[in-house]
Amino acid sequence: MRAPPRPDFFVSFLKTVKKLGATGILLEWEDMFPYNGTLRVLPAENHYTLEEVTTILTAANELDLDVIPLVQTFGHLEFALKNEEFKDVRAVPSEPQALEPSRPEALKLVKDMIDQVMTVHALFKPTHLHIGCDEVWYLKRETNGSAIFVDHVSSVADYVGQKHNVTPIIWDDMLREMPVEELKRLGPLVEPMVWSYHEYGVRDLPNVMWTRYAKNFKTFWAASAFKGADGPVALMPDVITRVRNHVQWLKVVERVRPEFSSFGGFALTGWSRYNHFAALCELLPTGIPSLALNLFILEAGRMDPTSCVRANKFLNCSVLAAENHYTLEEVTTILTAAYELDLDVIPLVQTFGHLEFALKNEEFKDLRAAPNEPQALEPSRPEAVKLVEDMIDQVMAVHAHFEPTHLHIGCDEVWYLKEHGNGSAIFLDHVTAVANHVVQKYNVTPIIWDDMLREMPAEELKRLGSLVEPMVWSYQESRVQNLSNAMWTSYAKNFKTFWIASAFKGADGPVALTPDLISRVSNHMEWLKVLQTVRPEFASFGGFALTGWSRYDHFAALCELLPVGIPSLALNLLVLDGGPIDSKLCIKAKKLLNCTVLKEFSYLRKYRFDDCNFPGSRVLQLVGNMEHLLKVHEYVVFSNKSKTEAWYSEYHSRHSFTSTIPFRKRENQWLLLKKKWEKLANEIAAELRALYGEPTAMEFLEQKIFPRWKALVDVLDLVARTREQRTWPRRPLPPSPEIRRFLNSSNILPPD
Repeated sequence: MRAPPRPDFFVSFLKTVKKLGATGILLEWEDMFPYNGTLRVLPAENHYTLEEVTTILTAANELDLDVIPLVQTFGHLEFALKNEEFKDVRAVPSEPQALEPSRPEALKLVKDMIDQVMTVHALFKPTHLHIGCDEVWYLKRETNGSAIFVDHVSSVADYVGQKHNVTPIIWDDMLREMPVEELKRLGPLVEPMVWSYHEYGVRDLPNVMWTRYAKNFKTFWAASAFKGADGPVALMPDVITRVRNHVQWLKVVERVRPEFSSFGGFALTGWSRYNHFAALCELLPTGIPSLALNLFILEAGRMDPTSCVRANKFLNCSVLAAENHYTLEEVTTILTAAYELDLDVIPLVQTFGHLEFALKNEEFKDLRAAPNEPQALEPSRPEAVKLVEDMIDQVMAVHAHFEPTHLHIGCDEVWYLKEHGNGSAIFLDHVTAVANHVVQKYNVTPIIWDDMLREMPAEELKRLGSLVEPMVWSYQESRVQNLSNAMWTSYAKNFKTFWIASAFKGADGPVALTPDLISRVSNHMEWLKVLQTVRPEFASFGGFALTGWSRYDHFAALCELLPVGIPSLALNLLVLDGGPIDSKLCIKAKKLLNCTVLKEFSYLRKYRFDDCNFPGSRVLQLVGNMEHLLKVHEYVVFSNKSKTEAWYSEYHSRHSFTSTIPFRKRENQWLLLKKKWEKLANEIAAELRALYGEPTAMEFLEQKIFPRWKALVDVLDLVARTREQRTWPRRPLPPSPEIRRFLNSSNILPPD
């Protein structure tokens, strides 16, 4: 056991193991068994009591888990041989690792341990006893090591079979190079458990070994590792390595199984120390995800995404969630607040395109439409539909308490279908399947983004007409104008209800800091015109969705954060409410946002909202300061670009080869600008930590501020180094190591 859990946790672990599909437990008690009498020095001070051992075994029995006790009887007997009382039965006096079987007291020690363990286990009718016998290294140095090994194992196995009427199992490593004649003696007595804890180790087990085992043993077992095999001080199992270990074992067992009469099964070992004296490695709780995944893989007989999905679902975890994801309690708090404010919440679950957050993961890479692009799903795979349904089910399980009427299922920008000969059919089949699942299971109406429908023939749209409602999206005035009359006519023939999606932020460039109020208002004003024209053609209009993206997709950098878009949101909600875009409307928006300056202007561009006091308004003020500082930065750093490139570049910095003269007038400006960036960074970080948490605060700084600050630090460092410099190297200066690779790869010059 080597890192024994408390009995109550042990019992809960057994329940988990049973739910995962295991049929039994291989249990090495080592010094946690309550040995007594002449063996009373063996138990650790914190050993299990007899009552605790019985509780554990009773729990396993009630769960219908077979328990195979493991009692080391040759090697790895450190816990016994370290004691004064048994030092004389060591094979090597200075090493308490292995037994010297020629001494009568050695066999008595082994039999006494077996008897005490089996006295307790006998109440639960075990069929096997594992007697260890691995890594008896000193025998490798003995000329008759094989004979010594077989003699001792035969004695122990005879004793186990005759007295306790169970079948002995042994680790196989000492048998692998053993002469066939010696193996014959063990054939009728034991069953080998072939162990290897790494993919390559399993793969490299030689065919000749398997042939010899098959000739001498009717039954074999395979031992993998779900933890405890990735380094003697590892804190966590390497799940990829663990999976590869099990997948390779499946291949090998499938190949060699026909050569034997029977296969005992897989033993998924989970060591917590490499031996009795070693430091702790992975503790049991850290290995449970690996155990779950690998048990599902063994059950499936192969590695597939379904095993990952099952493991994640069983463990109530998800590779989809970010490390700083909302907790279930936080999600419920948000939805409760919306409900109490009488706000309808429509959850949006992407189910086709824009699934980067899911498909980027190893577990779901086989479900991608394009192997190297985790953007869209390949819906023809059964696991793909299951992934989508699982996401919907988990989201709706929470939202259902608040009685939603709609679920948005995404389905925008599935670009690969544009290059597919039957792209429309694929799209319609998948959307129909997802929409049916949503309607039948949750009795809510699915909404989809409309862009994939715009060029679809009206006859094909009929399939979706009774299932979904399209949300027509366009975030720029000109693009709203360009939505064709033919498209609207087709939609009106096939859909009773339509929605409109505008943008109050997140549509003015993938790295924009603030929304362009003119563009945002123009977008909404144009939508009002279009709505007035097309509304009579439909039975109903669902409403406006004012989108406010903070990234263009999952991999994109941050664009406008929510607080900086709130003035735009306020202004455009007032526009949609029927207000003309004039000074009165702008003043109304400023009053709603608790602004202090209510002066009227004739132009919208004149209105500023950095004097307002709403949640997050300080972020808006600081981002405004940042935009100003960016203009100063561009002027100070790049106003004399030719000078900068002539005396400061990566080339000059790498060789410390420049002069301070061109920089003298600018150095103070750079120092002042650097300090301003540092002050702003600290102020923004404090605000963003409060509103978003550390990860988003750090990402914003790294993307928006750090590159500017770093450029100043680099040039100031070069100036400082140059000021201290008293000599300079002779030309020519050695080229960058990268330049030769560049020349070779570009075929500009032949290599040396």
